[in-house]
Amino acid sequence: MGKELPPRNKFPALTDETNVSSLINGSSGWVIYSVETKISEANGTLNVDERVIELQ
Repeated sequence: MGKELPPRNKFPALTDETNVSSLINGSSGWVIYSVETKISEANGTLNVDERVIELQ
């Protein structure tokens, strides 16, 4: 790989959170849309990814 990896106790703190929510039609039970949000943070850098699936 070229570079030596630092020891495990020297790695920066990392948080990773995934949330999923859906809206369901009350009469048919079908999912109308779903949203997945992924939030990652390391070394003061925040990354937010959002995916939306919607029925038309």
